[in-house]
Amino acid sequence: MGANNGSESGLFFSTLANPDLKWETQASTDVALEFTLFGRLSGTVEYFRKDSKDLIFNVSIPASNGVRSTARNIGKIRNSGVEVNLNWNILRLPDWKLDFGVNLTYLKNQIVSLPEENRAEGIISGSKKRVEGGSIYQFWLRQWWGVDPSTGDGLYVLDTDLLEGSNADAILSTVVELDDRMLTNNYAYAKYDYSGNSNPDVYGGFHFHIGWKNFDLTTTFSYQLGGQILDNIYRSMMSLSDYGTSMHADTKKAWRQIGDVTDVPRLDSHAVHATNIGQDYSTRWLVSSDYLNLRSISLSYNLPKALLQKVEISSARITLNAENLFMLKKRQGLNPMANYTGLTYNEYLPSRIFSAALQFTF
Repeated sequence: MGANNGSESGLFFSTLANPDLKWETQASTDVALEFTLFGRLSGTVEYFRKDSKDLIFNVSIPASNGVRSTARNIGKIRNSGVEVNLNWNILRLPDWKLDFGVNLTYLKNQIVSLPEENRAEGIISGSKKRVEGGSIYQFWLRQWWGVDPSTGDGLYVLDTDLLEGSNADAILSTVVELDDRMLTNNYAYAKYDYSGNSNPDVYGGFHFHIGWKNFDLTTTFSYQLGGQILDNIYRSMMSLSDYGTSMHADTKKAWRQIGDVTDVPRLDSHAVHATNIGQDYSTRWLVSSDYLNLRSISLSYNLPKALLQKVEISSARITLNAENLFMLKKRQGLNPMANYTGLTYNEYLPSRIFSAALQFTF
């Protein structure tokens, strides 16, 4: 409802039914090696593979159908990789003990097959393009070059294939040649290409445990290396299209005069001449998703048994805990742990939590 035609009320279908849609099917394989060396080092090394077929994805269809996409079973995807877990008892003394543990996961995602009609051109969905042999996490984006120091315009790498069409003269009027490259100040003429991957090269965690007499200190970290995020929240804060919304402090770095070297275009973007200050999907908004997060830290103290025996208590333990004390990442406010699609939304960072506990055993 609500899709009115002038003064007449109206409605439209938001999606089309697909009577041929069926359940996805999966097949998994795991091979693992467990080991212990010298009574101090133990761990597992595991290879895993999961094949998924008849995957359900939204596929673009002609708008003349009334909707632009419909759900279909398309192709086969393989997720494979290696997971390693290691635990090392580094120190064992009467008053001291020190343990260290680490785990890491390497994951490769591959599109094994697509429907026959999509194999040549692939399937474009938002910021991704799915082709056989590629990954569902690969970004397919317009190629940002930088800011023209002479005009303050944002420039993109030109899609030279467009010059073979009937609109060549209009396209050439937007072209700027810098560093022996053909660039354009028009977002619509920018070249698309694969650019990064939201799937990290490796992710995991590690922990330390230090004990001294009646004290215990335990820390747990998580990390991620090698992926990228398309930071749409940052893009929206660098845009001038919405009134009354927050703007990022980086807008202060915008081009002001001839010769300025910056990565932020001129701010006076308007309908007559857009400077590309806040254009949508492009490599300009890609940022590293690497992070190091202190997930938790705990300090405990076991009260002396000699003291507890006087009040007929077997044991007592005091514990102070803190969670998410800090996260090292590329940009303030960014939450690289939010999702696997590589797109940012209005997520909050994990809350800092402080707690204390007192445990008795009688």
